Formats: sequence, C-alpha cells, structure tokens
Amino acid sequence: LFYFSSILLGVFIPLAIIYFIFLFDDRIHTRKTLEEYFKSSFVLAEIPLFDVNKISQNRSIISEAFRMLSANINYILNLDKKKNNTILVTSTIKGEGKTFISVNLAKTIANTDLNKKVLLLGCDLRNPQIHKEFNIFKDEIGITDYLMDQSLTIEKLLRKEDNLFYITSGKIPPNPNQLLNSNQFSEFLNKLKSQFDTIIIDTTPSILVSDALLLTKYVDNTIYCVRSNYTRNSVLPYIKDLITQEKFPKISFVLNGVGASQAYGYKYGYQYGYKYNYKYSYNYGYTYGYEDEDKS
Repeated sequence: LFYFSSILLGVFIPLAIIYFIFLFDDRIHTRKTLEEYFKSSFVLAEIPLFDVNKISQNRSIISEAFRMLSANINYILNLDKKKNNTILVTSTIKGEGKTFISVNLAKTIANTDLNKKVLLLGCDLRNPQIHKEFNIFKDEIGITDYLMDQSLTIEKLLRKEDNLFYITSGKIPPNPNQLLNSNQFSEFLNKLKSQFDTIIIDTTPSILVSDALLLTKYVDNTIYCVRSNYTRNSVLPYIKDLITQEKFPKISFVLNGVGASQAYGYKYGYQYGYKYNYKYSYNYGYTYGYEDEDKS
C-alpha cells in the first residue's frame, strides 16, 4: 500500500504542477499563436534567444535570422518596387526588443545591398536606447537638438558605421509629442527621404504613449515586435484593434527571443515576473523617460 501510494503521488503531483503551470501561463511562445490570431498579417521572422555573454558564439545564428528577416521584408512587403521605403518598428510594451530589431535589421539591409543608402532613425525621444548599440553617449546631438536649434544641419546629425547611417534621438525633451507632430519634423523627414532609399524608425511602445501613432503618416510599413515567453496573450485584442482600425500601416510581426523548441537550437527558459494589465506603470515617463535609466 505504501509503495502504491508513493508511486501514485510521484506521478500525480508532477502532473498537477505541470497542469497548473500551463493553466496560468498567459504568454505567447510560438509564431503559431500569432498566425492563428492575426490571419491577415505576416510573421516575417523569428529571432532566436541568445546569451548576451556569449554574443560572439551566437553571432552567425543571429545574423542568419536577420538576413531571413531582410529577405522576407523585400519579398512580402515589396520594398524593391518603391525607391523610398520607410519602416516603423514598435511593440506593445517595454522589453520586447524593438530597438534590437531596428538596429540589426538596419545593419543587415545596409550590408546586404550596398547600392542602397540605409538610415536608422532613433525616434524614441522619451527613452532612447540606440546610442547603446553604437557605444556613444545618450546626450550626443540628435533629432531633438535639430528640431529645437534651426542652425543645425542634417549633416551634423548623421553618423556612420560600415554602410549604415544613423541619427540618434539626442537630448530628452519635455515635449516629445509636440516635436514629433511639428512642421519642422515633417520637413526633416522629407529631407531624409530624398537622401535615403530605406529608413528604419525606432519608436516608443505603442500602448504606453502616443508617439508611435504620430509617426504613422510618414511610414509605408510597420514591423510589430512580440517577444516569446514574455508578451502576454492579453495584449492580442489591443494589437488586433490597431490592425482593424488601420492605426498603423501594413503591420507585420517579428517574434523575438524564440527558444530551442521553436527555432535555431537555442535553450528555452527565460522566466519573467512581469505583471500585466491595462494599468501600466513601466516607468515610461511622459517627459523624461525611465527614472532608473542610466545616464551613459
């Protein structure tokens, strides 16, 4: 009786734990969830999860994933049919990898097609992150400085790494919405479109502030970042409303942080403690960004 009870409990208890884990799991894990929910939108690529401490070992796999993303963009979004292409990259909340996607996609396009002039534009004026990818200071002159100082020229803002041109956001302003909605910004972007074949715009998460929505009138396509094992299913109706109401032009998805059970042989096991509902408090400041953001 003791042996039988022990075996029964040894089977029942793990099964019960696994059942309750799956019962309360509200995170998106695979592209199948996106494809079933958004039948009219494409999943352009899956970007594998990797260890930032072993980036050199993972570089070839990451590069291949972004080459696939670039190829799918050209094929599905028909970028080659139009000389000037502007792509907005956004997400729902902080931490889904929109800046990582923006930077690496821009680098891949620039280094794949040497005949194209590619520009990466940092339009997250509240919580800029692009400067970290290029190892420069946050307060280097950028978009904000140009819009507030008419003596600056675009040439002073442009920086270049390999074949990619990029412009950072500059100093964090007290009025990001007004700047992005100004005639000066419209003229600024039109000048850039006349100089570059492809422009990748990194902007704010869409649900936290309205900055990303202000930029939609300037762009041709939208890449919407979702993070595997991080983004919750509860945001899917919100994203569907964006598509139904056509608030963003031509939304396609990138699934970031995909693990071993889905793609590229990577371990699957990030665990996050984010609580998610529609009362957001991710320290995404309405004027000066994240309070815990470093100054570098």
